Formats: sequence, C-alpha cells, structure tokens
Amino acid sequence: MGHADPVGLDAEPLWMTRAKRPAGATSLAITEFAAPPVPPVWIQLLNVWQGFPAALRGAVASVALVTGLSLLIWAAAGQAITARLEQRAAIELQEDFRQGLRGWMGAPGWIESWRRQPAGYVEVSQLALWRPTRKLSDYQLEFLAQLTGKTLGWVFRAGDLENYYSMRLTVLKPGPLPTVALVRSVVVGGREQEKVQVPLRVRIQQSAPVRVRVLVRGDGFTTWIGDQLADYWRNDRFRQGAIGFYAEGGDRAQLFWVKVTHQDDFLGKLCAYLAPSRREENGL
Repeated sequence: MGHADPVGLDAEPLWMTRAKRPAGATSLAITEFAAPPVPPVWIQLLNVWQGFPAALRGAVASVALVTGLSLLIWAAAGQAITARLEQRAAIELQEDFRQGLRGWMGAPGWIESWRRQPAGYVEVSQLALWRPTRKLSDYQLEFLAQLTGKTLGWVFRAGDLENYYSMRLTVLKPGPLPTVALVRSVVVGGREQEKVQVPLRVRIQQSAPVRVRVLVRGDGFTTWIGDQLADYWRNDRFRQGAIGFYAEGGDRAQLFWVKVTHQDDFLGKLCAYLAPSRREENGL
C-alpha cells in the first residue's frame, strides 16, 4: 500500500535543486575595463615638480637661471674668456734631459758642443735656448748646476741668440773654495753692454752643485744663489723671451735640471685646468 513520501525521499537533494539554473535565466556578462590613459612625461614631471617645497623650487630655478646665463655669456664671449683664463693660467715647465735635447735650439754646431751624460745631466757650452719659454714674459727660473770650469752662464728674455739678458758665475780665483763673482749684462745685437760684476758672499765649492733661482718680473730681476739673495737689478729693454744656458770660451758646466714657473698659485692652477694653454708655437 502506497504512502506519500512526507520528507520527499524521491525528491532531488536540496543542494542539487539550488544548483540548478532556473529556466530562461541569463548568464552573467564579463565586462573588461580599459586602463586609464598615461599622461605625457612632461605632465608627470610637472606634477613631481609641484610636489617639491617652494623654497627648493626657488633654489633650483635660481641655479638653472645662473647656469643658463653663464652658458649664454660663454657662447657670446667664449674666445675672450678663454684668452683671459690662459693669460692667468699657471705655467710650470720642467726639463731633466731624459728626452734628450729636442726642446733646445741654438746656432749651427751648438748641439755638438753640448754633451749629454749617461748619469742624466748635460754639459753646456755654446749658447742654447729652451724653446717652450720663447713667448714668456714674467717667470721664475730655477736650476741646479755645477761649475766645472771657469764659467756657468744663463740668459733670460732672449728674443733670439743675439738679444737677451745675461748672467754668469765666474771663477776669479780657483781652488777648493774658489772666489766667484756674479756678472750680469745686457746683450744687444750680439754685443755685451752695461756689464756689472757683483761679488758673492755665499761660498761655492768647485765640485759641488749649486742651486740658482732668478725671479723675472716686469723690469726687475732678483737672483738667489743657494738660499741667499745675491743680486737685484732693473732694465726695461726686453719684455719677453726664452731662457738659455752657456759657458764661455769653450768652457763647460754641468746642468742637472731646469724649472720655469709663473702664477703657480691656486687661481693660476684653476685657470690652467679650465683652459689648458695652447703652446704649439713654443715647439713642444
């Protein structure tokens, strides 16, 4: 005898009933959204810029303005500025003769009269000028040399081989501690003029090197032998020219090194860094 199923035993489980999709129901639509457009780079940079504090923006703008004006001025007057920097730039020239005598010049036969020794020094004889110093006006000349004969001579502001200021150490009385005088003169057209002999208070040994320093500034010339002030004199005939060395009458003197400097301070070194000097005309 059949009975009604009070609990719906023959019915589908509730979870299956809920899982069934009602007839005529529609499926959910899947909608894709496009990404928002990316603003141009300049707008992004502008937004970043506006996010900076006002004080920082003002400082950066000031630096940019100064830099821009500097570049504009440099473009308009670059050659004049460069020339001024070169004029104030430090000068430092050194010679130790490791590269031979290619930086020197003289009359025919001068190079045969000089002798380069294996120890690294040269024996000077006939006058020779140092090419890189031909266009210089004011400078300090330093060198280390040794009297091996009767004379040791040097020149400065030499326009050529016949016009220059000349100085030399001359042995008046030979010996282990010779009597030496400093002789200075002006050579014009190959002829020596205004010759003056200055006695030296410093002792120079015949077999020991001596350090000489000459400051050439304007029309005044100061000379130190060793660390002692030896002479000061003035002359305005020559305004620029090279340095050089010689020994008289076929004599010889040993020359170990030479150094020429000018404006060798912080400002001079900075100018030399900003505008390296062009000295092609000086021969190096």
